[in-house]
Amino acid sequence: MRNISCLILLLSLTYSCQKPANVNSKNIDFEVFSIDVPENWIELKLKSYDSYVGGIRTSAGDTIFFDYGKNAYPMDYAIKVNDIKEYQKLDSIGFEMDRLIFSKYPHIDQNQGTFHKEYYYYDSIGTYVPKIRVPKKAGNGSTAIYFDSIKNGKKLYLSGINLCEDEQRILLNSFSTIEIN
Repeated sequence: MRNISCLILLLSLTYSCQKPANVNSKNIDFEVFSIDVPENWIELKLKSYDSYVGGIRTSAGDTIFFDYGKNAYPMDYAIKVNDIKEYQKLDSIGFEMDRLIFSKYPHIDQNQGTFHKEYYYYDSIGTYVPKIRVPKKAGNGSTAIYFDSIKNGKKLYLSGINLCEDEQRILLNSFSTIEIN
């Protein structure tokens, strides 16, 4: 029985990591970079004053935005975790605590990103090693990629918010096709 369960798990993981057979792709060239996406996703032209921005509309109507420039979002957000021992003291002086997070192990929880909605990791794409963010739960968080140094101090950030599981998987696969021009 245990072998059957392992086989079913292995097959489901293998299937879920593959691009669906009926999805044809196309390459969108944004001059600075290109990316392969499903053919029914649409390139969007956007305007900005201090950087080059644009987007892609998915088949479900979600938008993947990108920002290229010196001030592109650095994806370095950290959630401050406070020691539970501070709670009573702050509460006694009437400190607003609605947005504060407390833990018995604040340094560990902060370092491990316990209270983040997303996981973070680095991967190799061409000669670059971008930072990638993936929601812990599909549909609740940002699926993003960040190249911190392309040329002349410029950065590239692409992000989709609250994507369904299928579109999140497709976007993550598309990240691996990015070519920096």
